[in-house]
Amino acid sequence: MLRKLTSALAIAVALIGSQIVADPAHASLSQCQAGQFCTWKGYTYSGAMYYYTYSPTCYDIGPDWDNRIVSVYNNSGAHGVYLYNNHGCNSAGGIRYVPPGVAYPDLCKLDWACLWASSLRFT
Repeated sequence: MLRKLTSALAIAVALIGSQIVADPAHASLSQCQAGQFCTWKGYTYSGAMYYYTYSPTCYDIGPDWDNRIVSVYNNSGAHGVYLYNNHGCNSAGGIRYVPPGVAYPDLCKLDWACLWASSLRFT
Protein backbone atom coordinates (compact mmCIF):
# COMPACT_ATOMS: atom_id res chain seq x y z
CA MET A 1 0.00 0.00 0.00
CA LEU A 2 2.76 2.42 0.96
CA ARG A 3 4.66 1.55 -2.23
CA LYS A 4 1.61 2.38 -4.40
CA LEU A 5 1.07 5.68 -2.57
CA THR A 6 4.74 6.62 -2.97
CA SER A 7 4.65 5.82 -6.71
CA ALA A 8 1.46 7.84 -7.21
CA LEU A 9 2.96 10.79 -5.34
CA ALA A 10 6.16 10.66 -7.42
CA ILE A 11 4.13 10.67 -10.65
CA ALA A 12 1.99 13.59 -9.47
CA VAL A 13 5.06 15.64 -8.49
CA ALA A 14 6.71 14.91 -11.85
CA LEU A 15 3.61 15.98 -13.78
CA ILE A 16 3.14 19.18 -11.81
CA GLY A 17 6.82 20.05 -12.05
CA SER A 18 6.91 19.55 -15.81
CA GLN A 19 3.91 21.82 -16.34
CA ILE A 20 5.40 24.59 -14.23
CA VAL A 21 8.78 24.41 -15.95
CA ALA A 22 7.47 23.78 -19.47
CA ASP A 23 5.07 26.71 -19.80
CA PRO A 24 7.61 29.59 -19.84
CA ALA A 25 10.15 27.60 -21.83
CA HIS A 26 7.67 26.71 -24.56
CA ALA A 27 5.72 29.96 -24.80
CA SER A 28 4.56 30.75 -28.31
CA LEU A 29 1.93 32.69 -30.22
CA SER A 30 -0.22 29.55 -30.38
CA GLN A 31 -0.63 29.60 -26.59
CA CYS A 32 -2.74 32.75 -26.82
CA GLN A 33 -6.31 31.48 -26.90
CA ALA A 34 -9.31 33.24 -28.39
CA GLY A 35 -10.55 36.01 -26.11
CA GLN A 36 -7.11 36.77 -24.63
CA PHE A 37 -4.63 39.63 -24.84
CA CYS A 38 -1.27 37.91 -24.33
CA THR A 39 2.07 39.30 -23.26
CA TRP A 40 5.53 37.74 -23.22
CA LYS A 41 8.79 38.75 -21.55
CA GLY A 42 10.81 37.51 -24.53
CA TYR A 43 11.10 38.45 -28.19
CA THR A 44 8.94 36.62 -30.77
CA TYR A 45 6.54 35.28 -28.13
CA SER A 46 9.18 33.50 -26.07
CA GLY A 47 9.83 33.30 -22.36
CA ALA A 48 7.21 33.70 -19.67
CA MET A 49 3.69 34.46 -20.89
CA TYR A 50 0.77 36.19 -19.16
CA TYR A 51 -2.69 36.91 -20.54
CA TYR A 52 -5.62 39.21 -19.83
CA THR A 53 -9.28 38.76 -20.70
CA TYR A 54 -11.77 41.51 -21.48
CA SER A 55 -12.82 43.79 -18.65
CA PRO A 56 -13.91 47.43 -18.88
CA THR A 57 -11.61 48.30 -15.95
CA CYS A 58 -7.94 49.23 -15.97
CA TYR A 59 -5.41 46.44 -15.41
CA ASP A 60 -2.31 47.55 -13.54
CA ILE A 61 0.55 45.32 -14.62
CA GLY A 62 2.06 43.64 -11.56
CA PRO A 63 5.63 44.22 -10.36
CA ASP A 64 6.99 41.08 -12.03
CA TRP A 65 5.76 42.30 -15.44
CA ASP A 66 5.82 46.09 -15.11
CA ASN A 67 7.97 47.50 -17.93
CA ARG A 68 9.07 43.98 -18.95
CA ILE A 69 6.65 43.16 -21.79
CA VAL A 70 8.48 42.57 -25.08
CA SER A 71 5.91 40.74 -27.30
CA VAL A 72 2.13 41.02 -27.44
CA TYR A 73 -0.76 39.39 -29.30
CA ASN A 74 -4.29 40.77 -29.21
CA ASN A 75 -6.40 37.68 -29.72
CA SER A 76 -9.29 39.17 -27.74
CA GLY A 77 -11.70 39.32 -30.67
CA ALA A 78 -13.39 42.65 -31.25
CA HIS A 79 -11.56 44.63 -28.55
CA GLY A 80 -8.51 46.80 -29.03
CA VAL A 81 -6.09 47.24 -26.14
CA TYR A 82 -4.42 50.43 -24.97
CA LEU A 83 -1.04 50.13 -23.25
CA TYR A 84 -0.15 52.93 -20.83
CA ASN A 85 3.25 54.02 -19.57
CA ASN A 86 1.79 54.86 -16.14
CA HIS A 87 -0.14 52.83 -13.59
CA GLY A 88 -3.88 53.44 -13.37
CA CYS A 89 -4.23 53.82 -17.16
CA ASN A 90 -3.08 57.42 -16.86
CA SER A 91 -2.51 58.82 -20.34
CA ALA A 92 -0.03 61.47 -19.17
CA GLY A 93 2.88 59.06 -19.71
CA GLY A 94 1.82 58.00 -23.18
CA ILE A 95 -0.49 55.51 -24.84
CA ARG A 96 0.05 52.78 -27.44
CA TYR A 97 -2.81 50.93 -29.18
CA VAL A 98 -2.85 47.26 -30.18
CA PRO A 99 -5.74 46.55 -32.61
CA PRO A 100 -7.71 43.28 -32.48
CA GLY A 101 -5.94 40.41 -34.23
CA VAL A 102 -2.55 42.13 -34.27
CA ALA A 103 0.65 40.60 -32.90
CA TYR A 104 3.92 42.43 -32.28
CA PRO A 105 6.88 40.06 -31.84
CA ASP A 106 9.22 42.85 -30.74
CA LEU A 107 7.83 46.09 -29.32
CA CYS A 108 11.36 47.53 -29.46
CA LYS A 109 11.31 47.47 -33.29
CA LEU A 110 8.30 49.77 -33.33
CA ASP A 111 8.59 53.43 -32.53
CA TRP A 112 7.75 52.45 -28.97
CA ALA A 113 10.23 52.50 -26.14
CA CYS A 114 11.28 49.00 -25.13
CA LEU A 115 9.80 47.41 -22.03
CA TRP A 116 7.32 50.19 -21.70
CA ALA A 117 3.89 49.14 -20.35
CA SER A 118 2.67 49.65 -16.77
CA SER A 119 -1.11 49.29 -17.28
CA LEU A 120 -3.63 48.36 -19.96
CA ARG A 121 -7.31 48.74 -20.85
CA PHE A 122 -9.57 47.06 -23.40
CA THR A 123 -11.69 49.26 -25.68
